[in-house]
Amino acid sequence: MKRSPASPNLAECERRLRYRFADRSLLKKALTQSSYTTVHNEYNERLEFLCDATLGLAVTNLLYRTFPKLNEGQLSSVKGSVVSRKTCARVAKRLELSRFLFVGKGIESITYVILANATEAVVGAIFLDGGYEEARLFIEENFREEIDAFFRTRPETDVPLDDASSSFADFDGNFKARLQTRLHRENPGVIATYVLLDEKGPPHRRCFKIATQIGDRVFQAAWGNSKKSTEQRAAENALAELDGVAPPNPDGE
Repeated sequence: MKRSPASPNLAECERRLRYRFADRSLLKKALTQSSYTTVHNEYNERLEFLCDATLGLAVTNLLYRTFPKLNEGQLSSVKGSVVSRKTCARVAKRLELSRFLFVGKGIESITYVILANATEAVVGAIFLDGGYEEARLFIEENFREEIDAFFRTRPETDVPLDDASSSFADFDGNFKARLQTRLHRENPGVIATYVLLDEKGPPHRRCFKIATQIGDRVFQAAWGNSKKSTEQRAAENALAELDGVAPPNPDGE
């Protein structure tokens, strides 16, 4: 894989990550490989270290709560696969992180190790910038495919893929998945979309107003400090309205 351009576009990277940093210097540090600078606190190794705990906790919690049929050994097997460097490298490829890396001129190609390190550092940077909840949402969205792949290739877990997928949809914090699963059951082929209605605040403290739309119906909008978390709040509002109760995340207007 070819090296990134001399001056990667961090704003475009944020769009790929679907997370806007309050402190964009954290993103740059996460994308900076040690070959780019000799100043230790300006490259991503410390952020990689922080990711170990964040990624491990988020994946462990997700697996425990969504796969009640798996025993301890099976859960450990899935977790070991999901938090591996090869998995992190695949996530980096899907996010096209190689386009945004700051690497030394002597690096002619981007190895899977560099990609894995970048994913880990990005997780650590999001944790520092937005807290555990934002990091958890990022991990769930970007590592779910790897967990699905595990069940497709490791049948010895004795959990069919369909069961695994439905378990994800029932996970407490994933309101978008819960909403889409409900729509699929009640109206096959109907898809919820998320509409950006407004943005406010300076670039480093941007807030977003997003509403869920299903067909011609637009549900109660929600505000949040990242598009990803705000879409979850908007989906939670839609679920509440479908159940005939007040939306839990009023837009304040």
